Amino acid sequence: MGLPYLNGAQFKEKNGEPMRSNNGYIYIPDMPGTPGEKAPKSFIAALESFPFPEDANNVIQVPYMNRVTKFAGQQIFEDVEVILKVLLDDAATKAIENWRRIVSNAVTGEISYAEDYKVTGLAVQLHPNGVVGKIFQLNGLWPSRYQPGTIDMANDENNKATITFTIDSAHRSEGTNLKALHQIFGDAGDIEVPLPPTSDSGLING
Repeated sequence: MGLPYLNGAQFKEKNGEPMRSNNGYIYIPDMPGTPGEKAPKSFIAALESFPFPEDANNVIQVPYMNRVTKFAGQQIFEDVEVILKVLLDDAATKAIENWRRIVSNAVTGEISYAEDYKVTGLAVQLHPNGVVGKIFQLNGLWPSRYQPGTIDMANDENNKATITFTIDSAHRSEGTNLKALHQIFGDAGDIEVPLPPTSDSGLING
């Protein structure tokens, strides 16, 4: 008996093709402190890397005699750390700085109410032809930490900023096309919701 699929036939089918880790984006339609469409587009353009949200539970351990039985405790959604390329127009990082200023003002010491800085975002992975393949809705999203980059005289690489987004929860949407994004932010498609400009293929345009 030979190895299964030794001739590689499974990879010739569309469903056997790998998802690329470099095809995706985070879409935040309403970035507090920077109204309009420029901030979400600039943020997408500057993205370098981000993880999909991690879903976990605390584990409750109940010892009894010689064994320990484990139960699901509180559900936890870990922070999402995003790396941005710092570009000369600085639009993406300025938008994050404006948002951070709403969370907590470094000059006055004021901290805003959560309703002023928490928003809903989307983490999206695309197929290689631009069709939406995987969507996670990020609830209660806000930047809890922001590092604007580093100066290194011995390095000429693109400067990078790091943003830590804290979320209350996240769940996967079963939608597989751009229409699904409307269904998340609108009421059954009755409300027109701004989305990243796309071509017919679904790829983001500059």
